[in-house]
Amino acid sequence: MEVKKIEQLDSYVIPDYQRPYKWRKENVLQLLEDLFENSFVRNVTYRVGSLIVHEDDKGIKNLVDGQQRLTTFALIYKFLNQSNNFSALFSYNHTLSKNNIKYNFEQIVIWFNSKNNRPQKTT
Repeated sequence: MEVKKIEQLDSYVIPDYQRPYKWRKENVLQLLEDLFENSFVRNVTYRVGSLIVHEDDKGIKNLVDGQQRLTTFALIYKFLNQSNNFSALFSYNHTLSKNNIKYNFEQIVIWFNSKNNRPQKTT
């Protein structure tokens, strides 16, 4: 098993047989809180689980497992880097996926804005 940082990942295709991207607001917020707690509060490496990828005979890397998490990470990465190049990471055809991606990106923006607007602790 190879361990990679999120910025080291390749581009992937979501095969047609995969379910649509269906993470709800609660899933996204939990991931954000876990990242914040582990990376910024505790300052520890946060491992998000494994991805299963199948490379076909044409060299296309099909994401078989980990699609929901990785898609959400791509949305977070897009927000943090103000990049409009999300389509370079994934290819989605399902309308439900596209709607959930848009909605969850809005939730990520709201979450980060709420973190930036919190009163600072005073000692």
